[in-house]
Amino acid sequence: LRAEPLQGGGFCAPKHACVGMVGDGVNDTPALALASVGIAMGVAGSAVAMETSDVALMDSDLRKLAKAVELGRQVLRVITQNCIFAIVVKVAVFALALGGYPFLWLAIVSDVGAMIIVTLNGVSVLGKAPRRRRHPSSSQKLMNMVGAASPMMLRPRGDDGDEVEA
Repeated sequence: LRAEPLQGGGFCAPKHACVGMVGDGVNDTPALALASVGIAMGVAGSAVAMETSDVALMDSDLRKLAKAVELGRQVLRVITQNCIFAIVVKVAVFALALGGYPFLWLAIVSDVGAMIIVTLNGVSVLGKAPRRRRHPSSSQKLMNMVGAASPMMLRPRGDDGDEVEA
């Protein structure tokens, strides 16, 4: 659906329609503010556009917009799954309690188990694991230096501070 511009400067969208506006903030900040979802794109976009928009993408690549929409849909699916699963587990434990099995350990195990499953399901949105760095970080270099120096620090010493002959 397309929003039709009005002579007064606004937009007339069909009823119950969601209007998205993508812009960089050059002459389109009012449209970003009036849209159901305003999306400002690009690092060079104006600060006003970044403030008035609902979403700010820090790149001018339009393919990232499709990626952001897909990620949003995936997050909503995972939130729905997590809520349904948590409610089903709570109702099941409550039904068991009403049926004469009010075990505290059952409630604790089901709650902790559901929390772990919900957390792992939420982490699945992150996708694949990040790549490992090829170059060691400064903390890894420091640990390597300490590791190389540790045999020298562990040599037994006499009372006068000189090394003990083995």
